[in-house]
Amino acid sequence: MAKQYTDEEILAYNDKATTAVQERYADWLIEKLALEFSNTKAEGAFREAVRVATALRSIFQASPENQEAREESRAERAEEKAEKPKAAKATRGKAAKAEPDEDEAPPAKAKPAKRSAKAAKPVVNEDEDEEDTAVAPAPRKSAPRKASARSGAAAPF
Repeated sequence: MAKQYTDEEILAYNDKATTAVQERYADWLIEKLALEFSNTKAEGAFREAVRVATALRSIFQASPENQEAREESRAERAEEKAEKPKAAKATRGKAAKAEPDEDEAPPAKAKPAKRSAKAAKPVVNEDEDEEDTAVAPAPRKSAPRKASARSGAAAPF
């Protein structure tokens, strides 16, 4: 489990200097987001916010406050997920029992899927007895074996 920081340890980040990565990150954000500041004080405040946010992000993620909020969020999602199927079943049953209005057109039926050109059709051969006999299509040919990356020889399997 991640170390839990005390409030005093977190406050110590106020006095730390900006690292090179934090400086480059602030520059990158300003460039990529095309940020413009009304004065140097506003830009300095932004850079300080980037410094503190990047320094404390992982500490925040491990904090008891964040962990508690995550547990509440998980519980809410689990509760919503448990309620959804019940609501869907109830709605489905009501919709099936409801009679369609005369003004509404009946729902269009789905068209059957067309057979693809690749689907093999049975071939009918005529025997001497003149009986029709269905013959199964020929099995598909497997793809040729690829050469081994090391030796260039075909794979043995």
